[in-house]
Amino acid sequence: RGGEGAAGSEEGAEQGEGRIQVGSQVVVLHVPTEKIKLQEHAGKVGVVVGEESCENAAECADGGRRCTWRVQFDNETTACLHRMQSPGRTKLTLYDHNTPEHLSQRGLTLMRMHGDADQARALFERALEIDPQHSRSMSSFAHFLHSRDRDLDQAHELFTRALEIDPDSAETHCYLGGLYLDDACKKYDKAEKHFQRCLQIDPQHVNALAFYGLLKQEVTKDYNAAERMMSQALMLEPRHPEALSHFATFLGKVHQDYTNAEKMYDMVLELDPKHVNTLCNKGLIVQATCANYSLAEQYYQRAVEVEPMHGPSYGFIAVLQHSIQQKYAAAEENYKVAMKFIPNDPTVLANYGHLLYDAKQDKPGAEAMFKKALQLDANHSTALCNYAMLLEEGYQDYETAAKMYERAIEAEPKHVTAICQYANMLAGTLHQYDKGEIVVRRGLLEDPNNQELFHCLMNIRDYRKMVSTQKLRPHQIAARQELERRRQAKVQASREERKLLDARDDKATNMTLESEVARADKMAELLLAEDTHNGERGSKGIRQAGVVSDRSKSTRTRTKSTSPRTRSSKSAPGHVREEIEKKGRERQAINL
Repeated sequence: RGGEGAAGSEEGAEQGEGRIQVGSQVVVLHVPTEKIKLQEHAGKVGVVVGEESCENAAECADGGRRCTWRVQFDNETTACLHRMQSPGRTKLTLYDHNTPEHLSQRGLTLMRMHGDADQARALFERALEIDPQHSRSMSSFAHFLHSRDRDLDQAHELFTRALEIDPDSAETHCYLGGLYLDDACKKYDKAEKHFQRCLQIDPQHVNALAFYGLLKQEVTKDYNAAERMMSQALMLEPRHPEALSHFATFLGKVHQDYTNAEKMYDMVLELDPKHVNTLCNKGLIVQATCANYSLAEQYYQRAVEVEPMHGPSYGFIAVLQHSIQQKYAAAEENYKVAMKFIPNDPTVLANYGHLLYDAKQDKPGAEAMFKKALQLDANHSTALCNYAMLLEEGYQDYETAAKMYERAIEAEPKHVTAICQYANMLAGTLHQYDKGEIVVRRGLLEDPNNQELFHCLMNIRDYRKMVSTQKLRPHQIAARQELERRRQAKVQASREERKLLDARDDKATNMTLESEVARADKMAELLLAEDTHNGERGSKGIRQAGVVSDRSKSTRTRTKSTSPRTRSSKSAPGHVREEIEKKGRERQAINL
């Protein structure tokens, strides 16, 4: 009758059926019952005895947790059907579809079903036109801007406004925590605070439990807490896609239980075939366990088709093209696309740095990528391992490389690449066999069934036996010592060169090239004045063009501050003037 109608009254209870007409449609209620379920036949919606929980969460007004169903009768109204406290009595409430609440709810449903993004945006905008202060519509639109448009700034502004209006909205706190957890933001302290606040308001908020568990896994490395939260989320809602996806990642990454992880990924893709993160992670599982690279690439491409701005997908494609297919040009393009969408992702930066060194021998460029990745995450194991490989192979700086390998293994004790590379450097290059074996044995304590580590240990022992049977002659020992001396000298020069480059990069950018040239000319004039002054006292002056005496070097500072007689290059003798101009050109070339 326009507002609320009651069905299942005493009149209908005896016959077991009650009817309510809404417009031209009829709702048939079979009563009395405590367990209700919607059925639809020939345009009629029936409520019959069924399961207590909702099978289709998309039809459910609040995720199926409170036995509430929502069903559309026509273009203008929606009926919300739920159990009342008294047994055998059912209440039917009618809503107008043009309210902000239902417009935003329809927009969220379109998002979950990967529907038309423009239509979802129009629904959110229409809701805010009707009521600009409707906090739930504001929060839902911000969630859309974050997850679909990747507009984090505008999303953050809307979330902040929504919390000013309704500071106790659990959903808004959860969404904002997800934004801070995003790889493009990485404000983990703020993310944790909002997840905690959400769970204070609603301790059974499934999304908050799933994402807070992810934060515990990836950031704080509190694996027990992560597993507890994700398990609780799945107990509350066993078919929740996000909770399933996060727990599958936990099983694969922490426990190396790839079999059960893959099963859970398959469950997610049955519920949501376009779940982007699951498509990426399923590709990684296929690539790692089956070496089916073509199938893995298909999963990555599907993820990109669903979400063209999904940076991690481009990063995974680039790794596959780089490490397996040796398509270096294509890999570099995909790395650049990934860095465009997630510029602060240390994994992408570390992998791109490895490509620069591996394929292009660009050691400075690779080192810059590794340093940037470590600035973002000082304990990023992949960046540490790749940087150590560059120091070991590119610069022969074994001491610094060893420190980097140790940091990588400390950050991730099961990092097989770091363990094997470090052990091989110790045994094969530095002949520290015992230390190399200790590194591998520690890795085997963490992962006893890892065949790659086992083979690495066997190789070290075989190499040790082979070397022990060979006796070096004195001249061979001397040659090795000389090579080591030269290597150390080269490493020291390389370190100093890199320090100079870093120092030059840190200088103020307002120093122009002209000032540098002027300084070079001034230094040459001072040196000339000093030598001229020495010549007037009986010195031989400049003994050879371009060479400064040791005494001149030791008195350069004193002469610069006390000597009143300095001559310009124009008044100097011809060969000296030419030398000054030559030095000025050389310094200009160096500065350039």
